[in-house]
Amino acid sequence: APTGRPRAMLRALCFAAVAAVGSGLVAPRILPGQRAGALAAAPQFFGIPASFAGIGGGESRKSLKAELLELCDAVKAGSAETPAQRERIVALIEQLEAVNPTPKALSRPELLSKEWKLRWTTSDGILGRDRALFKPVVDTIYQLIDASELSARNREVTKLVAGKVDVPRSVTAKLTPLNDNKVRVDFQEFCVGPLKIKAPPSATGALEFTYLDDDLRISRGDKKNLFVLTA
Repeated sequence: APTGRPRAMLRALCFAAVAAVGSGLVAPRILPGQRAGALAAAPQFFGIPASFAGIGGGESRKSLKAELLELCDAVKAGSAETPAQRERIVALIEQLEAVNPTPKALSRPELLSKEWKLRWTTSDGILGRDRALFKPVVDTIYQLIDASELSARNREVTKLVAGKVDVPRSVTAKLTPLNDNKVRVDFQEFCVGPLKIKAPPSATGALEFTYLDDDLRISRGDKKNLFVLTA
């Protein structure tokens, strides 16, 4: 082990390296595919809070969100994406989930309760990829969540007859908390134009809120689908 002057020099170099990382002068190297969560733990190994080290802070989330939403628009909510684009979107989602500022979404009804606009999804049903022949054109999909009443409503407008006829569609649901971030979804009623259909008891699902802030929500469904929504 180093002694005397060599030990003092080694200690000084260590403190200098840690200070450089903490001040943002030296950017830690992130390997391809490495999640932000692993990096966020590194400063804490040296006793430095992640926020002080500039990792997982507002600016980091802001840049991740900007790139994510730009890509979501470029791929038309997922209906016109390449495998590489989807891979990048999923990577950005995972990085944001690792710095989620709201670890207990259901305890923040003021953030969760609003009408959300769907920006991207992996759901073949929503994107129409599971329909070989009849593929209606769907305008923007909105999801209204009331965390206090534990209810949700999805609404959209479907264009039929070569886009000449607009047919509003919606579905209501009751939410049951399963933990701080996950709810059981029991669909109540489907509406297609003036037609209302009571949902069967088997129409259930689950939804987990994996990222939540003032204007962005990321959710994962029980069928392993991903959803990106903005307020």
